[in-house]
Amino acid sequence: PEMTLTVSGPPAKPDRPAQKHDRDWKALVMRVVVAVVLFYLLWRVTRHLAVQFRQRAEKHRASESYAFKQLTLACSDNNASKTYHALLSWLDRLDPELDAHGFVRDYGNEDLGKAFAILSEHLYRKPLDQLDLHALMRGFETARARYKTRDTFEDRALVPPLNP
Repeated sequence: PEMTLTVSGPPAKPDRPAQKHDRDWKALVMRVVVAVVLFYLLWRVTRHLAVQFRQRAEKHRASESYAFKQLTLACSDNNASKTYHALLSWLDRLDPELDAHGFVRDYGNEDLGKAFAILSEHLYRKPLDQLDLHALMRGFETARARYKTRDTFEDRALVPPLNP
């Protein structure tokens, strides 16, 4: 005997939890992809900024103003040897062809000359006078300003004034 079955009634509703599960899975994959892309971009930007920061810091440490600041700090420590080495480093960045005695002679005053002579005594001989590194620093500040405002051939204009 043959049998025929007939089903009547409303159609069966689709299985909603399976569709929701599919949507959750796709959303999770999209979130992971977005997170990976953002992490990659953040890593690249951070690396680029770190390289730029390092280059700026190296450039600053190689500058004359940084070396002068180190000289100022060495003078405030009241250490003759440290001050002398900082002085040589600063002068090398200021003008590599200029030695300490020449700088003091050309741009310093009598007080700086005396303070520098006392510093040299403290380094190489038995000191006769009290070392005052603050006076030395004041003298170098003045001499530095004089050096920076000097009139050199390169600084002068090669053309005559416009309004004779």
